[in-house]
Amino acid sequence: METNHHSPLTASEIGTLWGFYLKSSLSVCVMTYFLEKVEDTGIRDLLQLVRKQEQDTLAMIEDVCQREQMAIPVGFTEEDVDPSAPRLFSDAFMLEYVRQVEVATIAAIPNVTRSDVTNICQSGLQLAMKNHDIAKDTLVAKGQYSRPPVIPAPKQIDFVEKQKFLRGFLGEKRPLSAVEISHLFMNMQTNALGKALMMGFAQVAKDAKVTKYLVRGKEIAHKHVEIFRSLLAEEDLPGSECGMITS
Repeated sequence: METNHHSPLTASEIGTLWGFYLKSSLSVCVMTYFLEKVEDTGIRDLLQLVRKQEQDTLAMIEDVCQREQMAIPVGFTEEDVDPSAPRLFSDAFMLEYVRQVEVATIAAIPNVTRSDVTNICQSGLQLAMKNHDIAKDTLVAKGQYSRPPVIPAPKQIDFVEKQKFLRGFLGEKRPLSAVEISHLFMNMQTNALGKALMMGFAQVAKDAKVTKYLVRGKEIAHKHVEIFRSLLAEEDLPGSECGMITS
């Protein structure tokens, strides 16, 4: 006996669809601006690919929303981007932007069940991995990729024996673990990217309140970059914001 069981969208699935929609609509706007300014033909090809993929994702999400009679999210539109604005970022910055956005997408593994929503998520994750690798490999080839610090490979296994290990930077200090170094470096990079974005946007924002907000955000991001950099420096580990992040 056949059954026609149609599962309603769960809260997690609705949230995932809305999150992907906002991310994809923002990416379309950013890629549209980048494509007006990029000079390197290879990077242009990647930006065009990313924009097309994000447009396809928007269409898939809109299809699900229509079938479920659910409101389509209000994402970013062409009204939110001015392709004629001055060039604010280097080609290498555009690559790094793509790389970091795709890292965030890969890290956001959703809790979904329905096959149609799962397909959207799987497609997004697969494309994110591919685009991340293209951006990373291009940066490496151009000598503009900032690698995480290198540490000696462990020769023996040590176990945590006391809870004070969890206090980390408080009280008696201990060497940073590989995981901590990784997170410090990654957070330094993401804040450096945000700092550069806000510096650029602050130069062209037309509303004084928006400009003030962006400048404040830039200052906060800069503060975090310096904190993370100093923690790495205390361990004699190299720290770089990302040499390619320039406006």
